Amino acid sequence: MKGDNLEFPTQEERAVILEALIQEKGLARQHIDSFEKFVEEDLQRIIDEVGGISVLLPDGRYQIKFGKVRLGQPQIRDVSDNLIYLTPRICRISNLTYSAPIYLEMYEIKSGGVKIREEVEIGSLPIMVKSKYCVLHGKTTEELAKLGEDPYDPGGYLIVNGSERVVVGLEDLAPNKILTDIKDMGSYKLYVAKVFSSTAGYRTRVEVRYRSSNEELKVYLPGVAAEIPFIIMVKALGLTKDVDIANEVSPFSEVQDLLSASFEDAEGIFTEDEAILFIGNRIAHGQPEQTRRARTANLLDAILLPHLGNTSDKRIEKARYLCEMANRVLTLRLGWRTKDDKDHYGNKRLRLAGSIFATLFRAAFRRLIRDMHYTLSRSSLRHIPIKPAALVTKSIIT
Repeated sequence: MKGDNLEFPTQEERAVILEALIQEKGLARQHIDSFEKFVEEDLQRIIDEVGGISVLLPDGRYQIKFGKVRLGQPQIRDVSDNLIYLTPRICRISNLTYSAPIYLEMYEIKSGGVKIREEVEIGSLPIMVKSKYCVLHGKTTEELAKLGEDPYDPGGYLIVNGSERVVVGLEDLAPNKILTDIKDMGSYKLYVAKVFSSTAGYRTRVEVRYRSSNEELKVYLPGVAAEIPFIIMVKALGLTKDVDIANEVSPFSEVQDLLSASFEDAEGIFTEDEAILFIGNRIAHGQPEQTRRARTANLLDAILLPHLGNTSDKRIEKARYLCEMANRVLTLRLGWRTKDDKDHYGNKRLRLAGSIFATLFRAAFRRLIRDMHYTLSRSSLRHIPIKPAALVTKSIIT
């Protein structure tokens, strides 16, 4: 690479670049950055998804709203309940887990709207060595030596029961990216556009399918027993006019012609409310109308394409996204595009420590919420005074 020559670097030049990258970033920087992002952004986002708990008790509604979350210093309490601050070396020689407590603001809302703030420890989190939440962060070579640490240790690992553990990155398909495929089902071909919609700690697959046998578009969601007609799903999201749907899918008549069978499949469904009730009958058949509407709202807002948002004001955006997925399916059917190579490097991502931690924390936090609901109900029946800290079982998130 000389002057303005932009030719691909030689092997010797690539070696120099690689050495400079390792010297500046280190071999574990990607894991540390991922962990820090989880603590700084994903923890709060996962908690905000829940928002709080609300239970109807015999003496009125009891509410707890969740506020800010923070991480304490790595610590443990001994058998005498004395607080001991941890370092990686102490954990290694004492067979301890290098972890820190997680504190969450809880606002107890009583009758009359009175709020009582309490910061509650909800569990503990393993700390990644050399991250900004580690006591070794920013220490000089001399300070590290005094703490019994190797100054050349890059960090990026956990200490669990005294043993050093590395979180191995997982190769996965790229999230929030539409990928197309063709499946030979024997008597017909199935054209598919799918996306792994991903937010902090939550990931779900959404597919738009086109069968060559009946030429109908359907939307598939995991956990929903029946496929939902594409046109009805889009109408439930607020895009109700047929001409608007057709134009949103594609401006080309060849593509719009392939929508004919799908419009016939949605015959008799004209309004957003009719589409919502249709979906409710599919996913909550035999339930009261209020339950069917609530289940449909949860499907549209929380389960369908969560990376676009989880509130009702995002429904039109989700409808347009589904139309783009339909466009790719139909252009694949016409031969205007080829199916995506899922093994292509551009369609792959590495799930590092932060992403894996977010998935585990989200599941554990949901279990904690269910346990708090149960404890709250039991306490009210036994007329035990209720305090947020008494509702938390810290071992669930530890």
